[in-house]
Amino acid sequence: TLSWTRTNIDNLQTYSEPNYRAGVIKAYDSPVTIVDSKFTNIKLNQKQVNSGVNRVGGSILNFDSYTTASGFDITGSVFENITAVTFRNNTNEILLGGAIYVDFVQGNSNFNLAGNTFKNIRIENGHGKGGVFYFEFYTYTSDINHINIIGDRYERNYASDDGGVFHIDKFNVRLNITNIALFSNSVDGTVLVGNEQ
Repeated sequence: TLSWTRTNIDNLQTYSEPNYRAGVIKAYDSPVTIVDSKFTNIKLNQKQVNSGVNRVGGSILNFDSYTTASGFDITGSVFENITAVTFRNNTNEILLGGAIYVDFVQGNSNFNLAGNTFKNIRIENGHGKGGVFYFEFYTYTSDINHINIIGDRYERNYASDDGGVFHIDKFNVRLNITNIALFSNSVDGTVLVGNEQ
């Protein structure tokens, strides 16, 4: 398990490209726990590609669970003034998840968020889906995954294409959202859940 407790990260720039993904944290097949931490003034710069589609995302966390059921627990933390930047006018440039990008998830995985603040998280310049979160499921099993979001606050988050806060795609999931606060998030719908299996 990768654990961050009472950790403060401020004023950081990171750079991602197809073979070197992620901003602050990259997790493969490992549970992640973030507790009482603060991530502020962070910028993810996506390097340009000459061909194909660049799908790098997740300024704070880029999460892949290829071989084992896994997930994350994020509680009591603040994510503020986080920007993921794509290259303008290049249709191959796509950012998925301004703060958190989850992909290749095995069944029976759990993603828990409680009592967090996500404020002024943006995907800018090119194409982007999921201003705060992007979840995508590619393993095609019948096992159910769980996303539990309780008591979070989402304010002034933005994605250029769809899902100002959430984009959930091709994901066999039970989604539980309880007692959250949404303020001034913008794009094609504050919460987008598309192609759920």
